[in-house]
Amino acid sequence: MSRSPRRTGLQTVLGITALLGASSSSGAQPAASNARQQLSPFSQGPDRELVVRVCTPCHAPEQVTAKHHTADEWDVIIGRMIDRGAQANDAEQDRILAHLVRFYGP
Repeated sequence: MSRSPRRTGLQTVLGITALLGASSSSGAQPAASNARQQLSPFSQGPDRELVVRVCTPCHAPEQVTAKHHTADEWDVIIGRMIDRGAQANDAEQDRILAHLVRFYGP
């Protein structure tokens, strides 16, 4: 069963704008995390690890990074993936959406 978009129109734009304006946290990352980032084709960004954690159990990274969708399209896709078992809470879904739109938008 398909889920309608988690958000629509202004809510999505406002959420993405707020997330993109937020500063990323700094600090050292574990060596395993750094190695995985170097091997992953996902674009660098504050939520790269989250996208890798949530998306790559079912998808090869290239399957995601080859796509370029609008915010609304990515939102629908994220909703479908959650329906199929992807593990991300609402706040994480918003962060994933912002990352995908920023790096893999139209």
